[in-house]
Amino acid sequence: MTTDRTFLLKRRRVWRCSLGIPSSSRLVQYVPLFYHGVSPVSIDQSLQQPVPTRQSLGIIRRRTFARYHGQGGASDGSKMTTTNQAGCSPTWRICTILLLVCKFAAANTQTFIVSNTVDDQIGKDFFVGPCLVNTNQTCPDEEVTFFLFTKYNPEEGQQLFVNDTSSNLADTNFVAALPTKIIVHGYNSDMQLSYLVDVKNEYLKRASYNVIAIDWHRLAIAPCYPIAVHNVPHVGDCLAQLVDRLRDYGAKDIHVIGFSLGAHVPAFAANVLRPYKLTRITGLDPAMPLFITVNKDEKLDSSDAEFVDVLHTNAFIQGKIEPSGHIDFYMNGGVNQPGCWEHGNPFGCNHHRATEYFSESINSKVGFWGWPCPGFVAYLLGLCPPRFPAVLMGEDVNRKYRGFHLVKTKAHSPYAEGMFTVEDFYQQNLYQ
Repeated sequence: MTTDRTFLLKRRRVWRCSLGIPSSSRLVQYVPLFYHGVSPVSIDQSLQQPVPTRQSLGIIRRRTFARYHGQGGASDGSKMTTTNQAGCSPTWRICTILLLVCKFAAANTQTFIVSNTVDDQIGKDFFVGPCLVNTNQTCPDEEVTFFLFTKYNPEEGQQLFVNDTSSNLADTNFVAALPTKIIVHGYNSDMQLSYLVDVKNEYLKRASYNVIAIDWHRLAIAPCYPIAVHNVPHVGDCLAQLVDRLRDYGAKDIHVIGFSLGAHVPAFAANVLRPYKLTRITGLDPAMPLFITVNKDEKLDSSDAEFVDVLHTNAFIQGKIEPSGHIDFYMNGGVNQPGCWEHGNPFGCNHHRATEYFSESINSKVGFWGWPCPGFVAYLLGLCPPRFPAVLMGEDVNRKYRGFHLVKTKAHSPYAEGMFTVEDFYQQNLYQ
């Protein structure tokens, strides 16, 4: 029996040597260099050389990419490591890796690129294809920027610079006495997403506000959703740093509006800001993937602000079905939106409707009115006919109400139907 086991172990060792596969982190570094004719020996030598550092002040968060990719990411902040599985011949390893690289290159023209940027020797920012892995998560960060819009500069944002102790707020149009709205985009997007630009424009049309748009697009680029999720806590840290400087400057009414993946950003900011609480957080169809089983400190929930209101428009697909705030509005049931199946991308249409409904609510004359329901199962069973009290959804939501609410809209803009009458709804089939 012992002899057979020894034989199997030797066979396994030979098999590993013949493959010569390095750890995933080392392969990430090998690939682009093979494209340029650099040998693994040169790579190993170059990894021992110091890399220029980029100094940065502020919050430091140490996380490893291993959360999503096993042990593939670099976590020691100085170099990526590989494991010599069984003392295999370097020649075999080199030849096998070359074959793997050639095969990969034939199947995919997108190369892996690893940057040589290191912050304070804590972590390495690098690209995997188009995906920016930000392992040294320090604020302020050039990848997380803030732009202020006011009635004096409605189109051209003034960039805000903040760190642990100071800011340039005094040199901008920011007015501490005015309400402050902070807009956070989501995955595969940026601050120029038209639906979020509409939110900004509607606020500036309504009254005088400080509207701040956060841009973290390089940390949220497609097709890198797991990496974008990994970067969300860091963006939350930088948002918390911004909020601290706004408060230092005298701001009191701070409302964060986050769309999709961006709806979870203020949740992480809330963790850093404790015991202070933001005045309000509005979640616009908070992202569901990779946020189903995490605890409350890692997703948006009612404890993150004095008042949290949430719109659901694409539940089970891109958005969450579970209640995430003090009050949750399930628009047309929260899963599919009328008019979206005529759209070329119905799921994207459903998801973005959350921003369209909210932006329209800011200046709507008729309003989006909803009614209470015990929960989603009761809704599916047809046990939630319209009833009073009617609750207004959107910017002017009544903050004394709580729980699950249903709202019906039109299929095309303007979407608001105004105040419902119970008799009208009884004559319609809301559940179609």
